[in-house]
Amino acid sequence: MKVVEDDATTITHHSGNVFVDTDPRTEGEVVCVGIIPDRVFKVMSERPFQLLELCRQLPEGGFLWQPHRAVRSIRDILAHMMGAERFWIEHVVEGGAKPTVDETSFTTTDGVERSFRPVRERTVAWLDSLRESARSETRHIGWAPHEVTLESVAWHLIIHDFHHKRQVATRLATLGVEVPNLDML
Repeated sequence: MKVVEDDATTITHHSGNVFVDTDPRTEGEVVCVGIIPDRVFKVMSERPFQLLELCRQLPEGGFLWQPHRAVRSIRDILAHMMGAERFWIEHVVEGGAKPTVDETSFTTTDGVERSFRPVRERTVAWLDSLRESARSETRHIGWAPHEVTLESVAWHLIIHDFHHKRQVATRLATLGVEVPNLDML
Protein backbone atom coordinates (compact mmCIF):
# COMPACT_ATOMS: atom_id res chain seq x y z
CA MET A 1 0.00 0.00 0.00
CA LYS A 2 1.38 3.44 -0.95
CA VAL A 3 0.20 6.71 0.52
CA VAL A 4 1.70 10.08 -0.44
CA GLU A 5 2.30 12.44 2.47
CA ASP A 6 4.23 15.69 2.22
CA ASP A 7 6.44 14.69 -0.74
CA ALA A 8 7.27 11.36 0.92
CA THR A 9 5.94 7.90 0.21
CA THR A 10 4.72 5.78 3.09
CA ILE A 11 4.83 2.04 2.53
CA THR A 12 3.20 -0.55 4.75
CA HIS A 13 5.23 -3.75 4.42
CA HIS A 14 3.53 -7.17 4.72
CA SER A 15 5.09 -7.48 8.19
CA GLY A 16 3.33 -4.36 9.37
CA ASN A 17 6.47 -2.21 9.27
CA VAL A 18 5.85 1.30 7.99
CA PHE A 19 8.65 3.03 6.09
CA VAL A 20 8.85 6.49 4.64
CA ASP A 21 10.93 7.10 1.52
CA THR A 22 12.08 10.72 1.40
CA ASP A 23 15.12 10.28 -0.82
CA PRO A 24 14.67 12.57 -3.86
CA ARG A 25 16.96 10.31 -5.94
CA THR A 26 14.39 7.51 -5.89
CA GLU A 27 11.55 9.77 -7.04
CA GLY A 28 9.04 7.92 -4.90
CA GLU A 29 10.34 4.45 -5.75
CA VAL A 30 11.32 2.35 -2.78
CA VAL A 31 14.58 0.54 -3.36
CA CYS A 32 14.18 -1.86 -0.43
CA VAL A 33 11.19 -2.10 1.87
CA GLY A 34 11.92 -3.42 5.33
CA ILE A 35 14.81 -5.48 6.55
CA ILE A 36 14.01 -8.61 4.53
CA PRO A 37 12.59 -8.29 0.97
CA ASP A 38 9.32 -10.09 0.19
CA ARG A 39 10.96 -12.39 -2.37
CA VAL A 40 13.38 -13.68 0.27
CA PHE A 41 10.43 -14.64 2.50
CA LYS A 42 8.93 -16.60 -0.37
CA VAL A 43 12.16 -18.45 -1.11
CA MET A 44 12.85 -19.14 2.56
CA SER A 45 9.32 -20.50 2.98
CA GLU A 46 9.30 -22.79 -0.06
CA ARG A 47 12.77 -23.86 -1.15
CA PRO A 48 13.69 -26.55 1.41
CA PHE A 49 10.43 -28.34 0.71
CA GLN A 50 10.93 -28.11 -3.04
CA LEU A 51 14.31 -29.77 -2.49
CA LEU A 52 12.76 -32.47 -0.32
CA GLU A 53 10.23 -33.15 -3.07
CA LEU A 54 13.12 -33.58 -5.52
CA CYS A 55 14.79 -35.93 -3.03
CA ARG A 56 11.88 -38.31 -3.51
CA GLN A 57 13.24 -38.91 -7.03
CA LEU A 58 16.65 -40.06 -5.77
CA PRO A 59 17.84 -43.55 -6.56
CA GLU A 60 18.04 -46.05 -3.70
CA GLY A 61 20.63 -44.86 -1.18
CA GLY A 62 20.91 -41.40 -2.74
CA PHE A 63 19.56 -39.54 0.30
CA LEU A 64 22.45 -40.85 2.40
CA TRP A 65 25.10 -40.87 -0.36
CA GLN A 66 28.30 -38.96 0.40
CA PRO A 67 30.60 -37.94 -2.46
CA HIS A 68 33.48 -38.39 0.02
CA ARG A 69 33.51 -39.66 3.59
CA ALA A 70 34.30 -36.14 4.86
CA VAL A 71 31.42 -34.57 2.90
CA ARG A 72 27.81 -34.45 4.13
CA SER A 73 24.98 -36.40 2.52
CA ILE A 74 21.80 -34.63 1.46
CA ARG A 75 20.11 -35.82 4.63
CA ASP A 76 22.96 -34.48 6.76
CA ILE A 77 22.95 -31.09 4.99
CA LEU A 78 19.21 -30.70 5.58
CA ALA A 79 19.58 -31.74 9.23
CA HIS A 80 22.47 -29.27 9.60
CA MET A 81 20.31 -26.47 8.14
CA MET A 82 17.52 -27.32 10.59
CA GLY A 83 19.94 -27.46 13.52
CA ALA A 84 21.53 -24.13 12.60
CA GLU A 85 18.15 -22.42 12.45
CA ARG A 86 17.22 -23.82 15.84
CA PHE A 87 20.60 -22.76 17.29
CA TRP A 88 20.36 -19.16 16.08
CA ILE A 89 16.70 -18.63 16.97
CA GLU A 90 16.34 -20.68 20.17
CA HIS A 91 19.80 -20.18 21.65
CA VAL A 92 21.24 -16.90 20.35
CA VAL A 93 18.09 -14.82 19.81
CA GLU A 94 15.89 -16.22 22.58
CA GLY A 95 18.65 -17.16 25.04
CA GLY A 96 17.52 -20.76 25.50
CA ALA A 97 19.63 -23.91 25.81
CA LYS A 98 21.65 -25.05 22.81
CA PRO A 99 19.40 -27.39 20.81
CA THR A 100 20.70 -30.58 19.27
CA VAL A 101 19.71 -32.36 16.08
CA ASP A 102 20.67 -35.98 15.55
CA GLU A 103 20.82 -36.32 11.77
CA THR A 104 21.04 -40.10 12.02
CA SER A 105 17.48 -40.16 13.38
CA PHE A 106 16.21 -39.07 9.95
CA THR A 107 16.01 -42.04 7.64
CA THR A 108 13.55 -40.72 5.05
CA THR A 109 12.68 -37.46 3.32
CA ASP A 110 9.29 -37.58 5.06
CA GLY A 111 11.02 -37.75 8.45
CA VAL A 112 13.18 -34.74 7.63
CA GLU A 113 10.18 -32.80 6.34
CA ARG A 114 8.06 -33.53 9.45
CA SER A 115 10.84 -32.12 11.64
CA PHE A 116 12.04 -29.33 9.35
CA ARG A 117 8.68 -27.79 8.47
CA PRO A 118 7.87 -26.40 11.98
CA VAL A 119 11.47 -25.19 12.36
CA ARG A 120 11.35 -23.35 9.03
CA GLU A 121 7.91 -21.91 9.79
CA ARG A 122 9.28 -20.56 13.07
CA THR A 123 12.33 -19.09 11.31
CA VAL A 124 10.22 -17.37 8.65
CA ALA A 125 7.84 -16.05 11.33
CA TRP A 126 10.81 -14.65 13.27
CA LEU A 127 12.24 -13.02 10.13
CA ASP A 128 8.81 -11.56 9.41
CA SER A 129 8.55 -10.16 12.94
CA LEU A 130 11.72 -8.09 12.66
CA ARG A 131 11.20 -4.38 12.95
CA GLU A 132 13.52 -1.45 12.36
CA SER A 133 14.93 -1.95 15.88
CA ALA A 134 16.54 -5.20 14.67
CA ARG A 135 19.17 -3.07 12.94
CA SER A 136 20.56 -2.09 16.34
CA GLU A 137 19.23 -4.69 18.82
CA THR A 138 22.07 -7.06 19.69
CA ARG A 139 22.78 -10.49 21.11
CA HIS A 140 26.00 -11.92 22.47
CA ILE A 141 27.47 -14.97 20.81
CA GLY A 142 29.89 -16.93 22.95
CA TRP A 143 32.72 -17.34 20.49
CA ALA A 144 32.94 -13.70 19.40
CA PRO A 145 34.33 -10.78 21.40
CA HIS A 146 31.46 -8.59 20.23
CA GLU A 147 27.70 -8.67 20.00
CA VAL A 148 25.78 -9.10 16.74
CA THR A 149 22.63 -7.32 15.63
CA LEU A 150 19.42 -9.21 15.02
CA GLU A 151 19.61 -7.97 11.44
CA SER A 152 23.02 -9.69 11.12
CA VAL A 153 21.59 -12.89 12.55
CA ALA A 154 18.72 -12.72 10.04
CA TRP A 155 21.04 -12.28 7.07
CA HIS A 156 23.36 -14.98 8.36
CA LEU A 157 20.43 -17.43 8.44
CA ILE A 158 19.39 -16.45 4.92
CA ILE A 159 22.88 -16.73 3.44
CA HIS A 160 23.50 -20.00 5.29
CA ASP A 161 20.27 -21.38 3.83
CA PHE A 162 21.10 -20.31 0.26
CA HIS A 163 24.58 -21.83 0.51
CA HIS A 164 23.34 -25.21 1.69
CA LYS A 165 20.42 -25.32 -0.76
CA ARG A 166 22.99 -25.14 -3.54
CA GLN A 167 24.91 -28.03 -1.99
CA VAL A 168 21.74 -30.13 -1.96
CA ALA A 169 20.94 -29.14 -5.55
CA THR A 170 24.43 -30.15 -6.66
CA ARG A 171 24.15 -33.54 -4.96
CA LEU A 172 20.72 -34.08 -6.51
CA ALA A 173 22.03 -33.28 -9.99
CA THR A 174 25.07 -35.50 -9.46
CA LEU A 175 22.70 -38.36 -8.65
CA GLY A 176 20.65 -37.81 -11.81
CA VAL A 177 17.74 -35.73 -10.54
CA GLU A 178 16.77 -32.87 -12.85
CA VAL A 179 16.93 -29.75 -10.69
CA PRO A 180 14.84 -26.76 -11.84
CA ASN A 181 16.02 -23.19 -11.66
CA LEU A 182 16.25 -22.35 -7.97
CA ASP A 183 17.34 -18.75 -8.40
CA MET A 184 15.52 -16.13 -6.40
CA LEU A 185 14.39 -14.11 -9.40
